[in-house]
Amino acid sequence: MSTLRILMHCHDALGLSHTARALWIAGEISKHFEKSSILLLTDLAIVGKFKIPDNVDYVHLPGIVHEGEAGYRARNLNIKAKKTLRIRCKIAQSAAKTFKPQIMIIDRNPLELPREMRRVLAFVREVLPTTRIVWVLPDVLGAPENVVAGWQKEDVYKVFRHYCDEIWVFGAKKFFDVAKAYELPQDLEKRLVYTGWLKSMPQNKEPRPIRDLQNNGTDRPTVLVTAGSGVHAGPLLDTYMRFLEQWRDKISFKSVVITGPMMPSAEKRRLMERAASLPNVVFHRFSKHIREYVRHSHLVLNNGGYNSLCEILSAEKKALLAPAAVQANEHLMRASLMQKIGAVDMLSPEQLSPEMLGEYVFSALSRNRNGKATGLVPSVLPFNGLSAIMDRILHLAPRKISKLS
Repeated sequence: MSTLRILMHCHDALGLSHTARALWIAGEISKHFEKSSILLLTDLAIVGKFKIPDNVDYVHLPGIVHEGEAGYRARNLNIKAKKTLRIRCKIAQSAAKTFKPQIMIIDRNPLELPREMRRVLAFVREVLPTTRIVWVLPDVLGAPENVVAGWQKEDVYKVFRHYCDEIWVFGAKKFFDVAKAYELPQDLEKRLVYTGWLKSMPQNKEPRPIRDLQNNGTDRPTVLVTAGSGVHAGPLLDTYMRFLEQWRDKISFKSVVITGPMMPSAEKRRLMERAASLPNVVFHRFSKHIREYVRHSHLVLNNGGYNSLCEILSAEKKALLAPAAVQANEHLMRASLMQKIGAVDMLSPEQLSPEMLGEYVFSALSRNRNGKATGLVPSVLPFNGLSAIMDRILHLAPRKISKLS
């Protein structure tokens, strides 16, 4: 039986969602297929903080940061961006040529397409003509007018057409029609595969979350406040702290606050000092146990990132999304769509205030003591993404590949 070889290519200039999602999927592939080897190319600086699944390894690429009209800059190296991109390209080409993947999966924002990425894809097409190339997209990428304009400017449609055998959307057409919203031509629409969302699998109970919660009393409900990488977490976390500070004498619940590893250090320190002066607050700058904290929470406050929302909805938790006000806001659009179908509640950037947040928290905890969400719609929110991915891999890979289950 031949070994299944998959090369995954991620780019995380600011957040960590692409690499975290790739490792999540890689771990499931490793468990699903009898023989597999998965190599991850990533520029995420903190990739070493994640648990690397069996049969998975990674190559760390020099980091780059996309600065809009200004182009790119090296994240850490004191060299020109052009040289950094050349190094990244050479590493990726060498890895592909030596590893010889049957499938290449790309998880990155299509709007960030420097020549490095085009060269890598062209190289794979020429040197490894049997390798199937897949580009993966989240359920929503942002406001259609912004995405379409960007894709036209960066020739994203051309890249998809020339290099991608399939485009996987980690969502559902009933929830958001990617082809229609982002004006994909008919030939590209035929390559779309809606996988459904990625359901989080329960793990063995982790001692850290349970210890944290038990130390603060088992009879009190828990509010989890987390915002993914922490890049855009400032408004939500600051507002939540202001709410706790204003109502400290009336707070009867526990709070777990996780800033995210990529929040600026000075901002994290200020939040940590404020949390230390408040009762019943567990504060983490980074946690590997988000899944367990979600499971044990009665209410989750989040900014609407794809990975975080998958964790929340998989656990069927009551959630309030408060996206930050950023350009081409993927989080805001996702939160709005989720609110419309009753899966979550939302506060827009204009609505976010200590008073509004506090009113919601008190009301949600008094009305819903078990923390379970009541508005999930399976027909609109199918969580069969991982099984759909395994089916697509079987379809794309050589027929000699076999499953474990």
